[in-house]
Order: sequence, then C-alpha cells, then structure tokens
Amino acid sequence: MKNFGLILTVLLVFILIISLVACNNSKEDNSTIIKEQNSNIEVAMVSGGDILAWPLAYDITEILGEHPYMANSIPETMAVFKNKYVTDGAGEPLEPLTEDEMIKLGDSVADRLGENIIEVENRHNNSYLRMICEGIEISVSGNGYVSVAFNKTFQLPMKIEGSSESYITAVNYVSEELKPLLELCGVKNPTPVISHDYNFDGERYYYCKLVDADDSSSSVRLNLADGYLYSMSWDSYNWSLGEVLGKYPTISYDEAKELLLEGQLYSIVPLEEGIDESDIVGAVIGYKTQCYDEVFMPFYAFYVDVTGRSEARLPSESIELGLKNYATYIVPAIEAKYLKDFPEIVVHFN
Repeated sequence: MKNFGLILTVLLVFILIISLVACNNSKEDNSTIIKEQNSNIEVAMVSGGDILAWPLAYDITEILGEHPYMANSIPETMAVFKNKYVTDGAGEPLEPLTEDEMIKLGDSVADRLGENIIEVENRHNNSYLRMICEGIEISVSGNGYVSVAFNKTFQLPMKIEGSSESYITAVNYVSEELKPLLELCGVKNPTPVISHDYNFDGERYYYCKLVDADDSSSSVRLNLADGYLYSMSWDSYNWSLGEVLGKYPTISYDEAKELLLEGQLYSIVPLEEGIDESDIVGAVIGYKTQCYDEVFMPFYAFYVDVTGRSEARLPSESIELGLKNYATYIVPAIEAKYLKDFPEIVVHFN
C-alpha cells in the first residue's frame, strides 16, 4: 500500500505539472513575472495566469527572478473584479457568447490576418465554433477563448536552439509580423515572456507568451516548434478591464504571513502539517483567476519548498538531480471583514 501511495502521489504531481489551469487548457507559468507600477510600488503579477502553481525547478529564482520577495509592499487598496464568464463544474460558461458574437469575433481575427472564413463548424451545442479559412483555422469558445492554428503556414526565419534567448528572438519576430492581431488581442505593447518547466528527468520544456507591458493580464500564448509558429491563443475578455466591484483595504505582508503560518490559507497542495517559515522561499501579489470564480480577488501567493513533504514527494531520481518541488499557498490580500461580501473562496484542483 505504501508503494501504491507513492505511485499515486507521483502521478498526481505529473498530471498537475503538465496542466495546471484547465479553464482554457492553458498552463500556469513557471517563469518570469511582470512588475506593474501600482500606487508607487511594484506589484508582482503572474503574467496572464492564475497565481496557483505547483512547479518543479532547481531554484526559486527560475520562477520568480532574482528578487523572489516582491510582496513586502502593497497598495492601500486593491480592486476586486467581476468574472464575466463564470463557468459550471464542467468548465462551461453560465452566460456564454452567442453564436453571432462568436462568429463576429472569428471574423475580426480572420480580417486581421488577411483571411476569409470558408466554413463554420458548430461544436458542443454551440459552445465552441471552428472556423476554417484557406490557410488557418480559428476556434472560438463561449467564454471568449480564441485560438488560431496556422497549419505550417507561418514559417520562422530563424532556428530555435533550445535556449530562452533563441525563443525571445522568435517571439519578437512573431510580434512584429502579427502586430495588427496582437492589438486586437489587447497586447498593444508586446513583451516576450519565456517560461520553462521540467519533467522528473530534468528535461526542460519552454513556453512562450507575448504580454502587454502595461497590463500583464493581457497576453497571447504561442506554440513554437520545428521552425514554425503552429498556433496562438488568448482570452478575448480582459478581466482587469472588466467590471470593478470595488476597491478594498489590504493587509500587510507580515499580517498575511502570520495567517499563512497559522494555517489560514488556500492551495491545490494540502499539507498534513503546518508551514515552517524557513520553507517560504518567495512571495508575490496577484489575482486568483480560476474560471469557476464569480469574482477575481487579490491574494498574497507564498512559494513554499515542499520537496521533503510526503504529500508532494518527488521520485528519488529527481531529488538526486537537485530538482525542488515548489507550491503556492495563498492568503486573501484584502481585510478579512470585507470577505463576507463575496462568495466563499474555493480552490479547484484544476
């Protein structure tokens, strides 16, 4: 039974690492963060993704950069946003885009790419449309998630040699070539964000985004491989420009850390015992943006080294390589007395 438990734990870790954010089939970044200027202080924001994470890395600086503690200052107030496309337990939006709205969105994408839509396929009872053009395919979901498959029509003029620098060069090229489309996506000042992940054998895999330098919640995900841009995807609904339900007083970093150490936290990685302060290796401020949430609320996200925990055990081969298992544990950034104004905070595994 002990062996079975170990195998199950390892399997869960692997599943989570390859797909952390399920609402739009995108993956949580193990990477660079964007620093936003907010009330004269820098607030670390995960670029275009949720602050919940469970990555593998050799060192926390691979995830958070050279200054992993970015959450020791915070604005006096922070906004809470309404989620325009709340989904049910199956990930379907409760109030999806209409078919006409999805077609209009697809048309605007095709127009920016100089393409004409030849055929429209209705999928999953109108919750997903596939629009076929001469050289590309455009998909639009009811929650405003859009993807473009280029089908080897977008060849890159440079080689990608398995380094972040080569990916940056390729992504910058894409940003110039697709500037009109990026503007439609809300990425008006594109900045490359190259992230990477590891498997248990220590192999590195790169992930690419173009993020708006002025609003890190606006981003486009890119799939680059074998000298081609295979696809790109983004959320047409920018939650940070959506309905603001109010701005609320925040708590300090020390107050949040005290709550964390007392066990008043949320995470996708539950622990049988409390967190030791010595295991905290970094902290940022960001928003929990799971698609199930009715509101998007600011949180402190504490990165904790859980490598030695039985609940998140790594294979011995990974430990011998020096890989570490990091997990985020989040604490609401707004004062507790205001939390009653919002739905119960629930963390979904996916």
